[in-house]
Order: sequence, then C-alpha cells, then structure tokens
Amino acid sequence: MKDVDCLPKPVFGADTPILIGGSGEKRTLPLVAKYADEWNCVNMQPETYQHKLNVLTDCCNDLGRDISTVHQSMMAFGFMANDERTLDRFTKFHMNQSGATGSPAAYREAKAEKGNWIVGLTNEVVDKLGKFASMGLEEVQFQHFNFASDEVPEYLADEIVPRVAGL
Repeated sequence: MKDVDCLPKPVFGADTPILIGGSGEKRTLPLVAKYADEWNCVNMQPETYQHKLNVLTDCCNDLGRDISTVHQSMMAFGFMANDERTLDRFTKFHMNQSGATGSPAAYREAKAEKGNWIVGLTNEVVDKLGKFASMGLEEVQFQHFNFASDEVPEYLADEIVPRVAGL
C-alpha cells in the first residue's frame, strides 16, 4: 500500500500488542496462533467456544506456542437483569429498535439459540460466564443498546462483575 498513514505510530522498540478477532478455522485461528497477543471472538455458546479453542490450541501446538500466551476475550450481546420485569423491559427496548413484535421471552430465546446471545437472570449469566472462564476466557465485552441510559452498564458493574471477578 502506498500513501497510507497509520496513527498512532508504533513506538520504536516497544512491542505493539496485536488483537485478532474472528473464529474462522482455516485462516483466522492459524493467524491468531502465529501473530496475536489476544484472540477476540463474538457471541459463542460454551460448546462452540470450546471447539474453537481446541482448534486454536492445535494451531499453537503446531507452531510450538503455548496457548496460555494468547489472551482470550469475547464481544457479546445479551439480555440480563435481576428480575423478569426488568429483563422484559430491556428486551422490549431492543425489540422496538429492531421492529420485532411478540413475546419478549420468545424473542430472548431466539436470540440465545440462533444468535448465541448471553441471556438470563443474574445467576444464569454468572453460571454461563463461569463456564467460559473455566475454558480460559479472560474478558467479555458486553454490548448494550440504550445509549441514553446507564442502567445496563451499572447493572453489569454492580451485579455481574463482583460475582465473576474471581473466576
């Protein structure tokens, strides 16, 4: 490439960490094994995550790299709350944004099954995050939908983070 100016410029002598996102088994995971300091995937159920992690581990082994040197993170969408009423309210907000109709519970179920979203009340979410942590996942970045409200980020900080911090 010519005439491309990337900013910020790397600092001479410093290691620039490389994050590679994706989960393709033919190209992406081998590239993660070879170059990345961090692997970031998106919306996976624990079973799928374990499979992709096994592929990445095999790629690392083929290169003589220890999988523990690859930081593991996931970007996730989800619906979670302390109680059903709040969970329904959060879900209805998203349904209105996307033009969906019907039952909030059915909408959440479809997102969990087809979209691999993390869905549930606090204990269910903590249990699922615990499964991921037991496989080596170190960080989850949750996306939320109502940027005019801090309710979801505050819930995550107050209710979820303290319960999963030691996992």
